[in-house]
Amino acid sequence: MGAAAGWLTTNFPDDPVHLWVLDRNDNARRFYEALGGRNVGAEEHEHADGQMLPAYRYVWPHPGAISA
Repeated sequence: MGAAAGWLTTNFPDDPVHLWVLDRNDNARRFYEALGGRNVGAEEHEHADGQMLPAYRYVWPHPGAISA
């Protein structure tokens, strides 16, 4: 995440950053929250095998807000 945040800061310093995390991936959710990500809600996403699974969207207002 540090390398991605650095690249984004160089190339898109003022743009918000977001990613999706499956709701059952508790470790990833804690990881992104520890990096300052804010959970802004869930949506159903189609998994590779066709299952519809809930996922949370984590958002940072700009790349510099991603804590390393």
